[in-house]
Amino acid sequence: HLFHVDAVKNIFITAMCYFASKFNIAERRRVCQLMMAMMLMLLPIFKIAPATTSGPPIPPPAIAYIGVTSVCYALALAGKEKKTRAKRA
Repeated sequence: HLFHVDAVKNIFITAMCYFASKFNIAERRRVCQLMMAMMLMLLPIFKIAPATTSGPPIPPPAIAYIGVTSVCYALALAGKEKKTRAKRA
């Protein structure tokens, strides 16, 4: 069941980010901040309930996921909005 929940969560996150790409810059920044907060909330869970008793407290795929997505959201927050010119009719 855990894999099903994780798959649905990833689909939800992907859809949220896709729809957020159509938002204004302020709303996009809020979505990035929300996603980064989710990454920070994941870390204590591994301390409270480690994935295994004999392995590392945070599995390497989780480290990669949290690391890559956190960097992507941080870069998105640090980026500047590019101004585009309206197309002439």
